Amino acid sequence: MQREIVVTPKVSLVEANNKKDLATVLMFNSLLGSRTHVGFRDENDMYDVKNKGTIFLIKAGEETVGTVSLMSDGKEGTALVRNLEVLQERQGRGIGTESVYLLLDVMRERGFKKAMLRVRPGNKRARHVYKKVGFEEIGKDNSVGDGVERLVMEKRL
Repeated sequence: MQREIVVTPKVSLVEANNKKDLATVLMFNSLLGSRTHVGFRDENDMYDVKNKGTIFLIKAGEETVGTVSLMSDGKEGTALVRNLEVLQERQGRGIGTESVYLLLDVMRERGFKKAMLRVRPGNKRARHVYKKVGFEEIGKDNSVGDGVERLVMEKRL
């Protein structure tokens, strides 16, 4: 019996800071946003996040395979992870996990002491990734505005 071995190219985060990059972010949001979470409500929401934090393109080698956002949640020393999205055909190869590890490094470099995120309870793949890198469930929240309750997870940095 042969077993397929999937080797993922080096994963990196690249700050989305020009119109082409932000158009790519919107494209990913429209492709993936409704499948697992709200994503950006619209272009204005994306620019609001960009102005308050950082939006990254997730690269596997030279290919853009996803996006993730990082911003302060308004509490001293707390970073909020938003909109982690990886193309479905590239999932299951460690890209999401490696992206979270890289994002945690960015948070530490920027002086954050804690990371928080919200995830839909039914998004088992995302919950697995977050638990794998050390996030713990601390409660529930329905403040996103779409009527869907989310699990709140955090990790001390």
